[in-house]
Amino acid sequence: MELLEGKRGYLRLRLPIEQNRNHLGILNACSQFALAGVPVASILHTLIDMERLDPIIVKLNIKYLKRATTDLYNTVKFSEELVSKIKKDLKEKGKSRFLFEEELKDETGEVVTVTKGDYQVHWKNIKKFDEITSI
Repeated sequence: MELLEGKRGYLRLRLPIEQNRNHLGILNACSQFALAGVPVASILHTLIDMERLDPIIVKLNIKYLKRATTDLYNTVKFSEELVSKIKKDLKEKGKSRFLFEEELKDETGEVVTVTKGDYQVHWKNIKKFDEITSI
């Protein structure tokens, strides 16, 4: 997996087919799963102090629409509304749970795989909310 572009709340990744080709000559399904799951945790690193937080994939539904015969791309952007919700939940409850959908596209821009993820992020090793000084 290669990071093509990254900034606060935004990532663009590429999954090369050459290193991830399966026995049928198409892009491995497990690699596609990783291309969908990894960016959500990674994007949280651009927004929040992840040294103090643990992201978790609660559930990730994946639908393979067609064979992936080229490199795949995933562009992930968190809306300001989602970022505000996560930060508010963390401050008030110590954890946040949210849904996020992604589209993995081939080199022509055609959607090959879609995902709907249920994610959670929570404070690690913090027993009291008053230990939280900043988000």
